[in-house]
Amino acid sequence: VTHATKTALPPQTQMARDLLTKHIKNYALEIGYSRVGVTTAEDFNEFLGYMQQTNKDYDWWRSSARDPLQWARPKSQAPWAKSIIVLVYNYACVHFPNKLNQMLGRIYQSRSYLAPSTNINGARLELLRDYLTKQGIKSEDAPWLPQRWASYRAGLTFFGKNTFANAPGIGSFIVITSLLVDSELEYDSPCDLHGCPDNCKRCIDACPTGALYEPYRINPWRCLAFNAWMPHASYIPHDIRVAAEQRIHGCDACQEACPRNQLALKNNDKLPENALLELLTSKLALEKLLHLEPEYYDQYVRPVMYNYIKDKDFFRRNAAIAIGNSHESRYLPDLAQELNNPSPLVRAHVAWAIGQIGKYNHVEKKTACYNSGAHLGAHLGAHLGAHASSGLTSGLACEIASETTSELAAELASEATSELAAGLASGLASDLASDLASEATVVKTAIDLLEQRAKIEDDPIVKEELEQALAEIGKA
Repeated sequence: VTHATKTALPPQTQMARDLLTKHIKNYALEIGYSRVGVTTAEDFNEFLGYMQQTNKDYDWWRSSARDPLQWARPKSQAPWAKSIIVLVYNYACVHFPNKLNQMLGRIYQSRSYLAPSTNINGARLELLRDYLTKQGIKSEDAPWLPQRWASYRAGLTFFGKNTFANAPGIGSFIVITSLLVDSELEYDSPCDLHGCPDNCKRCIDACPTGALYEPYRINPWRCLAFNAWMPHASYIPHDIRVAAEQRIHGCDACQEACPRNQLALKNNDKLPENALLELLTSKLALEKLLHLEPEYYDQYVRPVMYNYIKDKDFFRRNAAIAIGNSHESRYLPDLAQELNNPSPLVRAHVAWAIGQIGKYNHVEKKTACYNSGAHLGAHLGAHLGAHASSGLTSGLACEIASETTSELAAELASEATSELAAGLASGLASDLASDLASEATVVKTAIDLLEQRAKIEDDPIVKEELEQALAEIGKA
């Protein structure tokens, strides 16, 4: 554990430093931060040691242009820095609509993470920096510092088993911001590094993809949030697509499972509705995200999803995945349009989505056919007596399940009584005919779309997705 070393100062100087630190903390709380702590600008040796233990799953991060490991040595980036002011903001203070929670992580709905200065949460940071300037203190926003480790060292948070920072009394629905400053301040003592009970692993069990493979360890390549926005994960593995369900940006599964967040989740329904989030609830639609026109993006996407995704094709890709997971055939015209999108990334995931809808409806058709066939067979048995019941109910039910509705109707008309045939035509058989015809049309449409695109597709990755989608429908 890195502890702050206090230099022996004259009483008056020590008093001035203590008072300055107190004033800074009070002002930060006054403008809306939830917790404030201060630590030294010394190296984050524990973090560096932790990163040495990680495997190649983090190579993308180590080699990034921002050189994050160097930021773990703050003075190598800002030699003038003497202290780090760490700020915690509790973003679970607005009502998050349930529909939006299925699509967006709460942190993005809160508009508090990496907020621009034109945003109220970004303006809060600028107010604090202006205050520091008036105190004669130089400051620099340092988002590439190891924020969670800075917060731990400043006595504000400990690490949960899901690797999130957890603030006692608040939970993990928080945003951490760090400021490098050129003044020596009064330093806080670190929290305990870990604060979860030994026998609790709810977050690990709740992870949809197994990204949390052991306490305090995560494989980012399996994380849904990472896959939703990280450029390194452009073509998302099929099993992760399925696990994403309707998520477009972010995932809160592990945080929702954490016992320390239950109070915040319970209180959500007691909070007043947020006008912007309610508007987005009514406006965010998967087909709109799939096409993503500039005006729609600016009005309904950018306000909450400005953080990471710069390439708008990532939104289109994520929308295609959510549409595929919906299994709803009403999206086929929209998917057909984007199957000609100039981006291979979009086309590949659209092909997968069409395959999912086709596969699901193929399975539904077979299930409905079997169930309705068994029902019709039993119905016939009741009308034709015990002999027919033993023969038709078992034999004809299976035949109904495998024959087309038109063939079945003709066979019933010739073998059953005219009264029964008429009844079937106007009742159960007609309902079955309608259902099967609709589902068969969906399957045929999906197959036709995929086959037509496959004939002209020249991108090998997209072509493989098309072929796999057709194979999935065929296997169903």
